[in-house]
Amino acid sequence: MPSGIEGMVAAYEHAGPIWASMALTALKNFIEAHPKQEFVAPVVISWAEQHGTPEPPHKRAWGGVFAGASRNGVIRHVGHTVYSDDTHPYLSMRVWSAA
Repeated sequence: MPSGIEGMVAAYEHAGPIWASMALTALKNFIEAHPKQEFVAPVVISWAEQHGTPEPPHKRAWGGVFAGASRNGVIRHVGHTVYSDDTHPYLSMRVWSAA
């Protein structure tokens, strides 16, 4: 799989429009359930999966969801943080909020 932006786009396109629609709806539902809360992608992804959004063929597909939501005024980038959990060991991540 290509790296960077190309990899994200390829993963997003491979996941297909039905998954993309479900993922965007999950992101919007997360925002509605957590008003005025800043968030990082892994928290939203985990929440979405717990609420029935299927996993895409590759996790990079979520990058396309966040990029599109940012371009379309659903979310906005508000900063960066260092994030760590069982699958993400101390990574610099974007922090988002509802637009």
